[in-house]
Amino acid sequence: MQNEKEKFKENFLENEVVGLSIFAAFGRAKIYSPTVKEKDKAKLKQFIKERLKVYRNEYRAGNVSEEKHVLNIQKLADDISTHHKNILSRGRFRIGVAQKLFNLYLKYLWVLGWIQTPLHCPFDSRIISKLGKGVSAGCRKWTATDDIDCYNKWIDAARHIAGENIAEWELRVWNETNKV
Repeated sequence: MQNEKEKFKENFLENEVVGLSIFAAFGRAKIYSPTVKEKDKAKLKQFIKERLKVYRNEYRAGNVSEEKHVLNIQKLADDISTHHKNILSRGRFRIGVAQKLFNLYLKYLWVLGWIQTPLHCPFDSRIISKLGKGVSAGCRKWTATDDIDCYNKWIDAARHIAGENIAEWELRVWNETNKV
């Protein structure tokens, strides 16, 4: 059983992982309506944090199928849209932003050793640019994409070129393009 100090450490890391995932997913996505208040942004972030923690437990068990993962991304986008429509740009939390948020969150958990290797990876402009002609022009901008079919095209294209687990491929590509 985890002692109290270890639980505090894990809670700290969990909060940091959620914060970093939100920051990366929201950064260029322009998700908010122009009149949104800071208190409403905070409520949205708290809602996301609670949802991600529920998913974390499911992924820790290690029995999430690819079909279920795609449904989880769709459900996350729909749940956020339903509960926070009034503060979202065009009243919608887009699939592209949801997948980036969720897949990046899972990537962090995997790298920390808290879950098994994820089935997918976070798709952003850098990774989508590596997918070549396997992705149509209408699916190239992750921040604007609100079509689960585009997400599935990214997965198919990544699987075609990766030659390995998509998450491991993305981590390698990301590290190669971010050498310090």
